[in-house]
Amino acid sequence: MPARFLLDVTTAPAAPRATRSLRSVVALVAVSLLVACGHDDPSTPPAPRIELSAPPPLTSAAPVADAVPVAAAPSASAAPRAPSSLVREEREIVVEGKKERWRLAWQSAPAYDCFDSSCPCENIRFGERGPLVLVRAREGAAEQRLDLGERSLQRWPVFEADGERARGAVDTDLPLVQGRPVVTLMHFGDYDHDGRAAELVLDRGDTPCSTHSAIVVGSIGKGGALGILSVAGRPDTPIDLNGRSQWETLRRASAAQLAAGVELVQVGCGNHGSAQEVSYLVRRVAGGLDVTVRRYGCDAEDKRLPGFATSAYQGEGGR
Repeated sequence: MPARFLLDVTTAPAAPRATRSLRSVVALVAVSLLVACGHDDPSTPPAPRIELSAPPPLTSAAPVADAVPVAAAPSASAAPRAPSSLVREEREIVVEGKKERWRLAWQSAPAYDCFDSSCPCENIRFGERGPLVLVRAREGAAEQRLDLGERSLQRWPVFEADGERARGAVDTDLPLVQGRPVVTLMHFGDYDHDGRAAELVLDRGDTPCSTHSAIVVGSIGKGGALGILSVAGRPDTPIDLNGRSQWETLRRASAAQLAAGVELVQVGCGNHGSAQEVSYLVRRVAGGLDVTVRRYGCDAEDKRLPGFATSAYQGEGGR
């Protein structure tokens, strides 16, 4: 056996130098065999055999980008949305315990409007104009849409310094205003006093100097259908008041005040030479809101004279 051979080699008597060199070589070979085979000692288990496979050939690959989270796909029941460029504003409110999503949207791309400071552009300066629609989506109900026709809406606020910096043209003033926050239009309130804060005021523009035009749109009356707040019993005659502030006066009015009538001045004495004062008396009646026009005379100092003539409200043109 190799072990005895190794013993014989190491314990043999001295030999000539060539013989000793040969034996040294033989001894080294024997040791190598013992290490490689591992069978010199039956009590020692054989070493595990490890086989290494050659690595696969390298191939070129495109660099891997950082992982990007992927949003979950919308459910099939999700309501379709208009392109974001056409949505002027969107709000979620709760009406009678149910969530509702409202939006003002353009039906086609709007054009810039009222970059000058003329009277018809008051309250809508730095605005947009186009075909407008009001959309209401409710839980468990079909979507409602109210076509508002061609409208102008303010987009950017007017700052005091604009009087010196603005030039009254889109090409010069657009860079001045584009970085400003967009004006919020959808302020909901109970303007028809039906117990639901589901209406909002829209400024109309296109009015003479020192007068403003504002209407209320939203869920009108007991049925709650989308519409424009109009004179009771006359759905074709929208109530048009002299600005958003007058609608706020009506919204805050008590039931007793509305029963007696809230008077709102539309054209004052001396306003651009006016020889009369025109006001609207708004009252709460069984079918909604009623409007009566009052016309007062004015004295030489542009003070209102006592006494007035009344007439039925005919809309914004009756001022």
